Amino acid sequence: MGLLYIATAVDNIAEVHLFDAIIDSMDEEEIAKGIMQIQPDLIGFSLKFAANIESTVKTVQIIKGYDYKGIIVMGGNTATFLYEHLLRNGFADVVVLHEGEQTFYELVKAIKEAGRSGYQARLYGVSGIAFRDGQGRIVRTKDRGFIDNIDSIPFPQRKYYDHFYRKSSSIYMFSSRGCCYSCFYCSTTRMWGNRWRGRSPENLVDEIKEVLNQYPNIHNFNFVDDNFLVSRTRVEKFIELIKKERLTDKTYNFSARPELLDADILSRLKSIGCSKIFLGIESGSPKILKYLNRRYSPAEIINKVDYAEKIGIEIVASFMIGLPFEESQDIDMTFTLIKEIPATNIQCHIFTPLPGTPCYDNHEAFGLDIKEHNPLEINLDSETFSTANLSKEQLRLLHRKALSLIRHKQFTRQLKPHDSYLRG
Repeated sequence: MGLLYIATAVDNIAEVHLFDAIIDSMDEEEIAKGIMQIQPDLIGFSLKFAANIESTVKTVQIIKGYDYKGIIVMGGNTATFLYEHLLRNGFADVVVLHEGEQTFYELVKAIKEAGRSGYQARLYGVSGIAFRDGQGRIVRTKDRGFIDNIDSIPFPQRKYYDHFYRKSSSIYMFSSRGCCYSCFYCSTTRMWGNRWRGRSPENLVDEIKEVLNQYPNIHNFNFVDDNFLVSRTRVEKFIELIKKERLTDKTYNFSARPELLDADILSRLKSIGCSKIFLGIESGSPKILKYLNRRYSPAEIINKVDYAEKIGIEIVASFMIGLPFEESQDIDMTFTLIKEIPATNIQCHIFTPLPGTPCYDNHEAFGLDIKEHNPLEINLDSETFSTANLSKEQLRLLHRKALSLIRHKQFTRQLKPHDSYLRG
């Protein structure tokens, strides 16, 4: 998603080519070779997820092995919070910080006007970036304010992935930026601001209609922002417009905070074709839920998930193992909830402090040991940290147990519809 918005921002001032490792099924070597065949003046990498940093760095190193003389730019959550590491180690020449559309436009414009040899002097006038100067020193320019009215951001030009969308049945959209919850393990607030900025329902429906005009084969719309349900009024208006425009024959998937769900909003979402909701439940321990500022009990979440599943909305229930100050009895409660929750899809990851989060920047206050941490080795499914109460080995074994519980539950669930023949 991010690359499409960035490409759209500079579409009228630059020739743009996009590569996507997943969409195009390319490894690092193939991406590097494809880029070098074009010989671009500038290469931009979207480094949103910490787990992608190793692959991104490997691609850069391969490109540099071809003696590339152009400019390497990185942006996204992880790039924003690891900009010093990326610049100091020569993985990037410039890092776009936080929201990127306007910043990248000004950066490309400055480079285009000044040329490769003289562009550095122009960088000081571009807000919202960090770069290495002629002496190798890291410079961070003044911060850029966030876009207040995100309806003003042009819809992404999906022509860059036209070959993919013409064959796909699904598409991704974002409906908001920023967050008002400030979870200590999430970087959204620092990346996009602590004020939730939502697109209007009219703007969302206009984009859905544009997508369907271009790609009538699209049937499933996935909203990728963390919490679609922040504004009840906006959700209700969105539902009203979907019905008015007769778009209820499509399916819509969302993410939400569990405490914002109730029977009424679930029923309304189902009425327009909602088929799946992702819930970050995180823990089955009341003590840990309170520590996470989650306003629900395990019993309440079971009831909400049960209702959603019964009316035909698949719930993706996500948990974490190894949260700060979590003890073995807390994890046992999470295992109990995993067994009891009637969700179709259950996930469990090892808690991992990510760059840009309070628990990463102030890890000692959260009882986390990251002395041997390597930013290139961040992985949500391996034990790269130890906590005040759990060693890396304990985390590994507990995570393995959680995954075993989930597999057993899903296997049992699959058997139930087919066991009637055993009863005669």
